[in-house]
Amino acid sequence: MATVDISSAQDLPVWRRPIALLVLMAIALPLAFSTWSALLNNFVIERAAFTGVEIGWLHTVREIPGFLSFAVVFILLVMREQFLGHL
Repeated sequence: MATVDISSAQDLPVWRRPIALLVLMAIALPLAFSTWSALLNNFVIERAAFTGVEIGWLHTVREIPGFLSFAVVFILLVMREQFLGHL
C-alpha cells in the first residue's frame, strides 16, 4: 500500500479521502452508541434483571481498557516506547 501525502489526498476518489472517513465515523458513532444503549436497556435490564449495582459493575469493567490506555500515556513520559513494548 502506497503512502499518500495529505496535500495529494484531493486527487483520490471521494471514498478514499480523509473527509469520507470522518463522515463515516460521525455517522457510525451515534448509531453504535444507540444500538448499545438499546441492547443494554432491553436485554440487561429486562432479561438479565440487572439492578443499578450490576449495571455499575458492567460500566466499570467496560471502562478498564480505556483507563489502561490512558495510564500508558503517562508511563511513556518516563519510559521509552521500545522498552514498554517488550514488557
